[in-house]
Formats: sequence, C-alpha cells, structure tokens
Amino acid sequence: MVTLAPQGLNADQKKSIVDAIVAAELKTAGEIVVVVARKSSDYNLVPWVYGIAIACCFPLLLLAFGFDPITLAEWVHASQSGGWRLGVDYSAYNEAQIGMVLIVIAQVLIVMLAQTLGRFSWVRDLLTPIWIKRQQVHQAALDQFVTQAMQETQARTGVLIYVSLKEKQAEIVADTGIYTKVDQGVWRDVIQDLVSAACAGDLAQGLVGAVAASATILAPHFPPIAGDANELSNKVILI
Repeated sequence: MVTLAPQGLNADQKKSIVDAIVAAELKTAGEIVVVVARKSSDYNLVPWVYGIAIACCFPLLLLAFGFDPITLAEWVHASQSGGWRLGVDYSAYNEAQIGMVLIVIAQVLIVMLAQTLGRFSWVRDLLTPIWIKRQQVHQAALDQFVTQAMQETQARTGVLIYVSLKEKQAEIVADTGIYTKVDQGVWRDVIQDLVSAACAGDLAQGLVGAVAASATILAPHFPPIAGDANELSNKVILI
C-alpha cells in the first residue's frame, strides 16, 4: 500500500498504458489489468461511528464535571426558574427521570449532528483514519480482482494494478498461480516506482512502468505460450 498524487488520465495516457499492456503480454503468459478508481469508499459509516462513540461517552463526561442526572435536572430547572426551587412535591426520583431524559435527548442530538456533518465529503475524509482507508483500498482491489474475472484465467496468472485517486493509494494483487512462484516482496519495488512517478506528476508513466516491471517479473516463471489467447481486456478500467 502506498500514497499517490491525485491525478486523472487523458485519452493519450490511457492509450500509452494499453500499449504497454499489449507489449508486456507478448513477453509473458500472465494477464495484466490496470484499474484506476476515483475512490474506494464513501466512508458513510465513519460519522455514525464517531457520533455513537461520543454519545456513549457523553454521560461519563457529564459525571466527570459533576452532572449526574439529578444534578443536571436541578440545574436545568434552576436556570428556567431564576434559581428558585420547584414545588415541594418534586422528588429526587422525578429529578433523576428528567435528567436521564435530557441525557438521552443530548445523545440523539449528538448522533444527528455527526451524521449531518458527515454529509460533507471533506468531513468524512478528515474523520477517517488512514488505516481504515488502507483497509478499504485493499478490499476494493480484491473486489475488482473478482469483478474483472481475473481469477478465471486458465493458469491463474492474473495481476491487477489498482490505483485509488481519492485515497492516493495503490495496490497490486496477484493470483494464486503467481504466489507459488514469485516472491511477494518483488511487488513492493514495482509499487514504489509507481509512487515516485505519480508524486512527480506523471501517474500514466508510473502505470506504464508498473506494467513493464510486472511483465519482467512474470516472464521467467510464465513465459509466452504459442497460440495463447488474450483472456482479459487490455483497456484501462476507470471506475
């Protein structure tokens, strides 16, 4: 998993990547697919998690400042009546009930506020921890691996190069046939070169290089086979 600069791809850049895939697959029986996603998730659940967590902690926060349910209700009553106590029949039990209702109402409002703020994508981006983004990008890459039917190649030699622009991250997913013959550590260098190019402002060139490097890695283990059909599309998939 790595960090990338936010960039898109124009028609000429997409063609250069397709040409690189065609050239790469002449050197190996492996199948290479490039997917560039605008984002890997909307992170809509993140505001809910924050809101619920804060709402659950809210009663403890009140207690820390000396506001138990009875004290809270008394404070509200005093503020409404100018400091005068209410009728003599008003018991501590009544105060506790009102205090608990006030706390529940405040908890609901906290959750609603968090969800309202969460409608703004920049708020969700700000609230979402980097480890959740990494997890979502990883899962999205695995989902795309299945969506593009890469697991259906005859020798299980598919390689997915996945880029997520919003999260500024990328990942390579290789099929099971490759795992048995290729050290997974070699993909780290491929990704690092992709990152370097993207950070320099040329994501397309980084993807071209990643495709070529993938072919170089696959060729010794999966050399080209005469009459081998192209099992997967060579086009750059934008989602």
